[in-house]
Amino acid sequence: MNVREVDRDDGDVAALFLALWSELDQIYGPNPGTEFRPEAMPADAKLFVAYDPTAIGCAALVPDGEVCEVKRMYVCPQVRGRGASVLLLGALEDAARGLGARALRLETGVEQPRAIAFYRREGFVPCPCWGAFADDPLSRCFVKVLT
Repeated sequence: MNVREVDRDDGDVAALFLALWSELDQIYGPNPGTEFRPEAMPADAKLFVAYDPTAIGCAALVPDGEVCEVKRMYVCPQVRGRGASVLLLGALEDAARGLGARALRLETGVEQPRAIAFYRREGFVPCPCWGAFADDPLSRCFVKVLT
């Protein structure tokens, strides 16, 4: 299993973003205002794909000064629990450190207890939600200080 940074026009990352969107629609209902195309990510976003040997997961990192935001973290259901999430998160942390970031932040949903448990296990702690997530009762936000 390995993780590689990919370009925004990479077909694997596009397919994984759509799979994530489909899963979230099943959990929370359709959300037509959410953009799940890699090319819609900010220009400075870094996109990563996990392979084993085919594409099995993805994640994005959006720089924002000394804090980088984790976006679109997803691993295909049939391979969850095999370490892809840890590898993806490690790639995001390394990239964030390379950009001079001091922390990572992320938003996930209340109906995703496995994701919440994973992030807590990986050192993230709850924090106030920001921006569009601030008043969303379905959002849970977390931060991790990078050492």
